[in-house]
Amino acid sequence: MAGKQAKTYPDFALTPHANGQWCKKIRSKVYFFGVWDDPAAALQKYVEQRDDLQAGRQPRRLSGDELTVGRLCNHFLFAKESRLLTGELERRLPSIRKSPVAHHEHARALHRPLPAGCCR
Repeated sequence: MAGKQAKTYPDFALTPHANGQWCKKIRSKVYFFGVWDDPAAALQKYVEQRDDLQAGRQPRRLSGDELTVGRLCNHFLFAKESRLLTGELERRLPSIRKSPVAHHEHARALHRPLPAGCCR
């Protein structure tokens, strides 16, 4: 390693670390966000994780197929509605909305996988 990388611009939020990565000290701990060669990707990763890290939480890792609270609720309600339609259940409430959390799409991921068959 020849030397320390200079910041991309003076107000750049990340600091170059001697190991070849961009870093930021948050709550007395150093976090790494990407290699010097790609400062834009490192900054994007920092922006995505910043709020969780500053709050002392593990950063959320949301991919398109990850189970969220909103998706779990929707899955549960759709399963119950299909049982209503087949006559396995009878309606006790005046109505069940199609997707009560879809408009919010809560993005908090569940940390533990659900047991098999819990939503059937």
